[in-house]
Amino acid sequence: PHPPPAHDPATPSPHDPTTPEHEPPGTHPDSEPGRPYREILDQQVHRANHDPEYFKKYYRSNGIRKSTDALDDNRNPLPHLIKSHPNGPWIAATDAPPPLSPGYLDHGAIHDTAGLAHETHDLLNGKAHERLTAIRADTPKHDPLMALREALEKTGTPEDRAAYDAASLEHTPLHRAVTETSEQYGELVAQHHAIPQHFDVEEQMTLHGPRNGNDQFDQVWRLKDGGYVVVEAKSSLTTDLGARNLPDGTRASQGTRVYLEDIMRKMQERGPLHPSEAQLSMELQEALLDGRLEYVLVKGNPVETVLHDGSIVGRHGGYYMRRFDVS
Repeated sequence: PHPPPAHDPATPSPHDPTTPEHEPPGTHPDSEPGRPYREILDQQVHRANHDPEYFKKYYRSNGIRKSTDALDDNRNPLPHLIKSHPNGPWIAATDAPPPLSPGYLDHGAIHDTAGLAHETHDLLNGKAHERLTAIRADTPKHDPLMALREALEKTGTPEDRAAYDAASLEHTPLHRAVTETSEQYGELVAQHHAIPQHFDVEEQMTLHGPRNGNDQFDQVWRLKDGGYVVVEAKSSLTTDLGARNLPDGTRASQGTRVYLEDIMRKMQERGPLHPSEAQLSMELQEALLDGRLEYVLVKGNPVETVLHDGSIVGRHGGYYMRRFDVS
């Protein structure tokens, strides 16, 4: 069966700097009060397309901001930019069409925990419960924050801005805990449950991407037959695939061949500092060309269990796995 298509807002995908950040312009104390959100955004995009010095000052060549904290000349936070097609103008990432979607080699299936070693089950149960605890702490703060953001986008008064900033400051560590525990659970499910059940692995490869998880795969495994498995790990059946901007400014989802090749390119760029990363990138490219590379999606299946005393605990309920078509 297919997993539900809806996105789980409590289970964010791993952060990627090319993923749109939906913060409203005008949240800085010195930004233009009362000016409509859309008007500010449209002017920023217009200048990025028609003022080369403005673009060079604030953006990298692929439309990503040089600094996530940078403010424009009017003290407004800057949007990410992408191109709707390779030769088109820059647009705000929040206005972007859906990214290039992956194809699949199978329909995927949900697997239960039958036969899972007791110690492994305990490990995954513990992380599933940590994730649930983080979500339950975050949820009561999330909706009020969204309401404050909506008010800020409509009016932009100093009072609205102050209320939003205070709520955001309180919400940030809670949301970070959700992200961290969710990522950990998803990766542990792949590492200890899904991959060992489906592949004859020799070793998990060491990756040297940045700490925030950008520009790298979640996991890479070498198989005993010389092939490789690249894994995108998610923490629930409803967690969406991530996406990234390619060098030409277009956008592609995880699971596509162009996404796969772009991460390999980033691995090559890390070669001077981490020679093993460049070597692994070359081996992955050779395996891809030879048909010895599997690219798979693994989604954890956390469930909630009610105990006899009425308390609710998180438990590991298995996983969903599907193979991407990168032929």
